[in-house]
Amino acid sequence: MDAVSWLTSRSEPALVALVKCMYCGCSNVDLAEDTQKVSLTADKLSTLNDHHNFIQLQTTPSISSKYSYRNTVNRCGRRKENIMFLKTHKCASSTVQNILMRFADENRLTVVLPPDGNYLGHPVKFTPNLTLPLPSVFSDHFNIFCHHTRFHEANTVSIMPRDTVFISILKDPATMFESLYNWVSLDVRYGVPLETFLENPQRYYRNSTTKDFARNPMMFDFGLDQEDFDRKSIIQEKINELDIRFSLIMITEYMDESLVLLRELLCWEWEDLVVFRVNSRRTQYKKKLSSEVAKKIRAWNSADSALYEYFLKRFQAQAAKYGAKRIRQDVEILRDLTNKWYNFCVQKEITKNDTADLRFKVWHESVNGFQLTDVGLQTERCIRLATAENPYTDTLRLKLWPNHISPATKQKLKVLTQRSPEFW
Repeated sequence: MDAVSWLTSRSEPALVALVKCMYCGCSNVDLAEDTQKVSLTADKLSTLNDHHNFIQLQTTPSISSKYSYRNTVNRCGRRKENIMFLKTHKCASSTVQNILMRFADENRLTVVLPPDGNYLGHPVKFTPNLTLPLPSVFSDHFNIFCHHTRFHEANTVSIMPRDTVFISILKDPATMFESLYNWVSLDVRYGVPLETFLENPQRYYRNSTTKDFARNPMMFDFGLDQEDFDRKSIIQEKINELDIRFSLIMITEYMDESLVLLRELLCWEWEDLVVFRVNSRRTQYKKKLSSEVAKKIRAWNSADSALYEYFLKRFQAQAAKYGAKRIRQDVEILRDLTNKWYNFCVQKEITKNDTADLRFKVWHESVNGFQLTDVGLQTERCIRLATAENPYTDTLRLKLWPNHISPATKQKLKVLTQRSPEFW
């Protein structure tokens, strides 16, 4: 049997072993499986690397020799697979969500999903009846919870394993609220731009029948009720509860450092944390805030400000414990590997109307999507990295609950799965 024929018939562990060998620069590797054994020498490895079939199967592009796989593999222990990520609005949470959905997809884990859409409650708090039931092939628990919801600790704990790791992400309330104001059309709801709203926010807020997102949206996601927005003792009590429950609350302004700490917490590999900036606003839609406007936003969103300030300090303490020199080095490693993947996968960034491919079509004109290279379109990891939140959610739903998907939706999703390997 020649090397290419042997490789294309091997299981995933054998492929991973081969790729790790290629990372390490080994000149010869023996890979045995069942009763078959093939010796792959350096010239055969080169042949495989150039072969079209291997391009379709490979799990990573060639990375820089500056960082060897052996030196960067995470040796902290058993990796964590049970994770609850509270997905906050406009905090780069879709970027983290892509990491988690990919991890579930690649490792055949269960994901908590609603029957339709991508919300598990909001403005109502999470309850288990908002989810699809556990897929019949699984026995007792979900693995990943990573879609929008309003946090209810007891109800969330009731459907997740006891060893679940709780994580989330926060952003400076000033820039977060500025981004959210137009994203959820508060300018349309109130009929005024942000600066006018901030001159007398209570006037607009008090007279509106719908108050969602208009004040303290991060605290609201974490479960604080609107009637408690000005009750300092209840706000501090909520912060204390979150401090106990959440092992890591990342900070958008320190995204790379956050991902390094997340890798350490979950005992994952570098490739697991590679991610493209999903749902990132295009430059022309970003607005520079004056210090006066930023001050008004933080005052109006005082509960969010208290939440952010507390967990920013905790994050900085966690980063300091990790080590300043070590975190700088690991950020460089992650950025280098991410750039390699980006250059390998992405031809260019695109807008909502630039593609008919449902996998990569973002739903809002203000954010970027990705058009893949020819080789990227043949590489499963590239497709997963570039797939937008809604189509990825639909794809996972189709894989996990095929009987809950209508024929029309299945037809719509056909393009999303026609190149994908069988999930089970």
